[in-house]
Amino acid sequence: MQQDRDLSQRMGLREQYAAATGWLGLACQVLEASVAVFLRRRFGRRYLGGQAAAVLLLVPLWSLGWQEHDPTPLWWFLGLYLLACLWARIETGWRVWRGRDTEHSYFSGESGVRRMRIFGRASEETAKGVVEPLFVMLAGCLLMPTSEPLGAYLIIAGIGLIGSVRMAKAYEQQRLLDLRDAYLSQRSMAERFRNGDWQ
Repeated sequence: MQQDRDLSQRMGLREQYAAATGWLGLACQVLEASVAVFLRRRFGRRYLGGQAAAVLLLVPLWSLGWQEHDPTPLWWFLGLYLLACLWARIETGWRVWRGRDTEHSYFSGESGVRRMRIFGRASEETAKGVVEPLFVMLAGCLLMPTSEPLGAYLIIAGIGLIGSVRMAKAYEQQRLLDLRDAYLSQRSMAERFRNGDWQ
């Protein structure tokens, strides 16, 4: 009885957490997708889905907030983004067609930072959660004198990269804890079964 109450309380907390992080998580994923196609390769076949399409809405909406500035660099960015998405889709499709699709279907791509080994043997998490965001924000700062809308967008996208990587890590940690809890529950139930508590 107490175990059922604890489970229902945990489920309630999980739903509250999901609701609170849902919109923020989606925003971070959209911002991540908008720059990830320039920084990474070997995406999972389902990674560039809804969040990638949402970039097509986000960039024009972003330009509306900068009406006193020339939006042309933002449109160039959007055009290059579409080409990068097309290339990523072709690369993923080619891998699938050749039977070499070994990535998780939602894999967010292999970081170019790790491939080039500029920062030694940086972990995937460090490359995606630290180096890439700093690079994107630096590019945004450098572009601010030329195009404030694009520069500001890249700075916000860098922050979105950090948020997306952190949320993905928190989600994985939750899943690991759930697996551990399930293992401990099964072990406890098996012990009760061996002791004849089921009769």
